Amino acid sequence: MQEKIENQESLKSKVQMLSEEKENLTKLINKTRELKEQGKYNLIQATVVRRVAEDWYGKIALNRGVQHGVKVDMAVMTVSGLIGKVESVDQFTSIVKLITKDERTNRLAITFQNNSSILGFVTGYDKEKQALRIDNIPSDKAKEIKIGDSIITSELSRKIPPGLEVAEVIDQEPDKYGLAHIIYAKPKANLYDLEDVILVEPKG
Repeated sequence: MQEKIENQESLKSKVQMLSEEKENLTKLINKTRELKEQGKYNLIQATVVRRVAEDWYGKIALNRGVQHGVKVDMAVMTVSGLIGKVESVDQFTSIVKLITKDERTNRLAITFQNNSSILGFVTGYDKEKQALRIDNIPSDKAKEIKIGDSIITSELSRKIPPGLEVAEVIDQEPDKYGLAHIIYAKPKANLYDLEDVILVEPKG
């Protein structure tokens, strides 16, 4: 009897997992179609094959490379939002540096979906808040930013397409000099559970 119950629970778990995989695949197909219909991008679908051992939370490896058209600096996103850009490419695989990778060379140009006059750069990642950090937002502009506002990529980036969803504002505070504000924003994509992604490159 106990064995029968355990088998039923195992079967339920497998059915649920397959259902979730089907739902995720459907979302990926729909997002790819949505981007393709805009006619602005070259798109490649890929799967995350592993985390990079020496940088577990900062980099991932994909099952697509030069042979599939992947290039350095291509934007990488899930159906929910941008997760990073291609850092290096081999013939059949590529390495992606995530937007949460906290280093000076990993700066993403952003703006706000409902206020494109406010421009800034992702300058780091706050592990305690689990949020991207955007420094040096003028205090008068910071007053216009609300909790829940969407952050998107801006046209200041020559390699990352503008208008891709990145994060959602969760908090802000004045900097230590009181002259500007720091904005904290939670990534739209779940960076701890990555499977299927889309690589995006502007046409032309």
